[in-house]
Amino acid sequence: MYLDTYNVSTTKEVVEAYIELVTDWIGNAERDESLEGCYPIDTTTDKDSIELLKKKIELLKQKIVPNIEEINFSVALQQ
Repeated sequence: MYLDTYNVSTTKEVVEAYIELVTDWIGNAERDESLEGCYPIDTTTDKDSIELLKKKIELLKQKIVPNIEEINFSVALQQ
């Protein structure tokens, strides 16, 4: 999966951007709206897949984002 990294400067911002993109996709999928304008998520729009994505996003929000080490993204790319 590819994320635009030009507008982020920390690892936390990358994860937060991913959460926002997936949350948008979930909302459209749940409302049976077009996913054309959404970030491409490699899954189906059935209820079970949507629920798994919701759990993944909730885990990221509750456990990963609050505890992620703030590493400058440009430094991480150099290693």
